[in-house]
Amino acid sequence: MQWSSASNTGFSSSDVDPWMSVNPNYTTVNAEVQMFDPSSTFNCWSSLLRLRKSYGDIFIYDDFAMVDGTSEGIFVYKRMFDHQQVLVLCNWADKVVVWHPGG
Repeated sequence: MQWSSASNTGFSSSDVDPWMSVNPNYTTVNAEVQMFDPSSTFNCWSSLLRLRKSYGDIFIYDDFAMVDGTSEGIFVYKRMFDHQQVLVLCNWADKVVVWHPGG
């Protein structure tokens, strides 16, 4: 993991020769940059983990039901707990997918 745009990606000072070579993209691809990019992988996972923590019972316990497991590129299911429901749509395609419930 490249932590920052500092020399040696923040693991050691610039006067140290790291045992593993540093990827040349470390100045733009690193954890520090992702923290400030709202569309980064870091922020995507952070928001999903906050959602799971806020609604832990529904995401961890009780019922799971497939809604659409046959569509190509999309996986749809719902979670239910204590009269609450969450519909989860996962797009596995490399493009925007329009999903139509029931068809």
